[in-house]
This record gives sequence, structure tokens and C-alpha cells, in this order.
Amino acid sequence: MNCATLDTTLTATRIVLGVFFVLSGMANYLHFYESGGLLETLLSAKLRLWGLGFGGIGPLPAWMALPYAYLLPAAEIAAGTLFALGRWTKFAGALMLLMLSSFILAFGLFPAAGLFPSNESTWDKNVFIMINVWICVVWEEVKVRAGGLPPAASWRRPTAGTSDR
Repeated sequence: MNCATLDTTLTATRIVLGVFFVLSGMANYLHFYESGGLLETLLSAKLRLWGLGFGGIGPLPAWMALPYAYLLPAAEIAAGTLFALGRWTKFAGALMLLMLSSFILAFGLFPAAGLFPSNESTWDKNVFIMINVWICVVWEEVKVRAGGLPPAASWRRPTAGTSDR
């Protein structure tokens, strides 16, 4: 895979992840007060922490759950927009990673039925999203340090008869 293809792929991944966060934030606001919505979930659900049959602790106290419930969708929309546009990518990516970490703490890393239950996912999708966010943030930093888009010149091997300067 050449550098331009890698840049295109990771740019598309960054945009898709950003749009995913924007849509998630919008959906959280649209269904905020509904049964099973964000506010009810945060005020009543137990923190699963790691899953694997752990019954959970909690729910979060209201003094912590209410600000989190009101700020989370706005943070998702803001971070997703910045990430999709490629602006303040490190800041937006760090915010996205913090949010995803909090989701894992809240809902558990593994489902309650164990590692290999039937008809359930065996691993939290948030880990997969976290890895992709991290890769996109690192790629943006590589581009910045290479001095532009994409850092192809620093990856090219010198051919016969050329110098590597």
C-alpha cells in the first residue's frame, strides 16, 4: 500500500468516526427523556465495569450523572465534528478516547453471559473504535511532523542512481 492510499484510507476512517460521534450525540439528545434514553440509563443503570457476570455497582449518584448526561451529547457532537473536519485532531481524539473509556466502564468490557455466549457479542465495540481513533490521531501527527500531506517523501526508498538526501 502506498502512502497516498494509506492517507486516503485513514482520512476516510477519521471522517466516518467523526460522523458516527456526531450522529450518536444527536440521537442521545433526541431520545434524552424517553424510556431507556440517556438520562434514565445514567440515573438507573449499574456500572458493569468489566462485565464477565459482575453484577455492577451504582448507579451513579445524581450529582455526577446529571452533568454527565447533559454534557455527553454536546461533547460527542463537538469532538465528532472536529475529528471529521481534521481540526484539533489530537484534542478531539483524546476526548473521544475518554468518552469511549467511560462507556466501557459503564457497560463493561465483556457481556454478562461470559466471553463466548451464544447470540451476543464477545467483545465491546468501543475497544475497536478506540483503536481506530488512536490510529487516526497518530497518522495526523505523522503528517504534521513530516511537514504536510501525506509524508510520502520520507517513506520513499531511494532508487538506483539517486541520493537519499
